[in-house]
Amino acid sequence: MLDKLTVTGATQDGETSTYTVGTSDVDISATFKYNGGTSAPSYVYRPIGVYDDDGDWLEDNSGSSFPRPSSDGKVVLDGVLPNQTFYIKLGDAGNDYVTELSGGGKARASQLVDDNLFKISVDKDGDGKSLISKIEQVEEKRLGGMTRASYLKVTLKDMTSTDERKANAEIEFKAKKDKDGSWKKGETAILNLNMWISNKKVSGSDGDADTGEKIYFSPEANENNVLIWGDDRAALEFTADDDAKDFYARLSTKSMSNIYSEYGDPVDADLWFYDFVGNPSIPSTSRAYLTLGIPWDDDDDYTPNPHDVYIYRLDKDGYLEDVTAMFTYSEDDREIEGWTTRTRTLGTYIVSDTELDIDSYYDDDDDTEVPSIDVSNNQKPVPNTGR
Repeated sequence: MLDKLTVTGATQDGETSTYTVGTSDVDISATFKYNGGTSAPSYVYRPIGVYDDDGDWLEDNSGSSFPRPSSDGKVVLDGVLPNQTFYIKLGDAGNDYVTELSGGGKARASQLVDDNLFKISVDKDGDGKSLISKIEQVEEKRLGGMTRASYLKVTLKDMTSTDERKANAEIEFKAKKDKDGSWKKGETAILNLNMWISNKKVSGSDGDADTGEKIYFSPEANENNVLIWGDDRAALEFTADDDAKDFYARLSTKSMSNIYSEYGDPVDADLWFYDFVGNPSIPSTSRAYLTLGIPWDDDDDYTPNPHDVYIYRLDKDGYLEDVTAMFTYSEDDREIEGWTTRTRTLGTYIVSDTELDIDSYYDDDDDTEVPSIDVSNNQKPVPNTGR
């Protein structure tokens, strides 16, 4: 006959509990394991779309717009460009969609992006996870001419790789506190962001790209290859070797404010910039022809004599060196009009209408430290410098 029963079990918080019935010299003990929360994860209701800063549909590296996400809890971006910011729209005034949370509660898109109500945590994965700089909630944001809406803002870092990188982010929304009739504290919903990040590929023996465009060039092996940037802003001509490797080929023509302030402003010079980002090597059988094209228009108020300009190169230590003698001006000897040199590496060049004082600033007897030149710190606007 059972006179006494002792039950030992685990509570939801992981503590041990004991329950005893009756009194006897016979003890029967049982241990129970708590099986808490076996329900499937809850996912954010299907996002409306993915947009850029101007409110346009985000485009991939081929120029095509990404389609609207087709399922709850997932956004897939195949071919997204690095070094940009985009917005995942979860809802707006006319479509403030409702997401069912893990505990059965319900939250609208406008509530999920309210950081007073929900906090987000991001679990990153993949060989490109380091390219995800930040993911944050954004309320009542107006992009371009669109109405105010609820977004997740995603910021990606830059890369000069010619390879594709995969980056996954599991974004969890978690309720900070109870909301009467809507949800309990701790309820969650998940949005998975899957990205394949890569620069735009330009292929073939005759390529072209816009200035500022994030591209890599895939030359034809054992063939003459030509790549022209912008409206004849620069041109590269070379014969590729039999192991013609792809190389990053972005040309930035933005002004470098630190170069201007240190060198241009003191002598009232006009400067034009040719920054081949990353200074890539060229897979050529011999030195390639690099032509820096004319950066001004014929109808500009001021046009220097192309025979009288000075050309400088930024070295790895941040110094400017005069390389004018390495360039030859021609109107029609090469693919475009401009100043041509032979090289195996694309550098960072500055064309000036005035000779710059590069010696006195770096006088060996001067204790002044060499300034750190950031070629991406482009602040001061200059006429006709492109992108």
